[in-house]
Amino acid sequence: MRMIKILIITFFVSIGLYAKDDGKIDLKNIKKEISKKESGYYYPDLMAKYIANDTSLTLEDYKYLFYGFTFQPEYIPYGRHDSLEVMNSYWGNELISPNFKKLFELSGIILEDFPFDFRAIGTRVISAFEIGDSVISKIWYHKYDKLIRTILSSGDGKSYETAFLVTQTSEEYEIVHVLGFYPSGQSLVSNKGKNYDLIDLTENEFGLESLYFDIDIFFGKLF
Repeated sequence: MRMIKILIITFFVSIGLYAKDDGKIDLKNIKKEISKKESGYYYPDLMAKYIANDTSLTLEDYKYLFYGFTFQPEYIPYGRHDSLEVMNSYWGNELISPNFKKLFELSGIILEDFPFDFRAIGTRVISAFEIGDSVISKIWYHKYDKLIRTILSSGDGKSYETAFLVTQTSEEYEIVHVLGFYPSGQSLVSNKGKNYDLIDLTENEFGLESLYFDIDIFFGKLF
């Protein structure tokens, strides 16, 4: 898709260059901290800042925001907004140009219910720019950047032990594309009682055959 190509060009992160934290994402600590009103990571406050387009939120804030969402009642791991397919149709094709005003409108509707939907965020970035609102485009690009880096900080994807921690399957493909790879297959695997998606890659300059994604957050949880 045209949108994905543009985002990859403007946000390409080499597998050898992206930053990775020394430690794993501590979900138990995240759950504890986002529940305490006196905490700097109290979830209602973090989400209010995110919705208000507060660009002062740090990468650490985003870790609590993004992974903390999985402990909220609004989290639906396999959910898709009804407007997503409609939005996709407005991207047009070889004969029809994208309707950026409609794309901007629909992406906003989707993000009200699915605040971390990468497809909607990407659409927001590009459609805002195309209709002349560069300020909003930059704000949503900032959010996209922080969310991608949040997932990248969870591991390097090269093994079970260092798998990327994701909250939805669609995030796996976003990471694959952002890193400049192309998927060739997907399989569900398990190791030491944990569940993973293994995304096979086409031939690449790094000689990397697959990327590992930790899916225990949502595996088997339909609602």
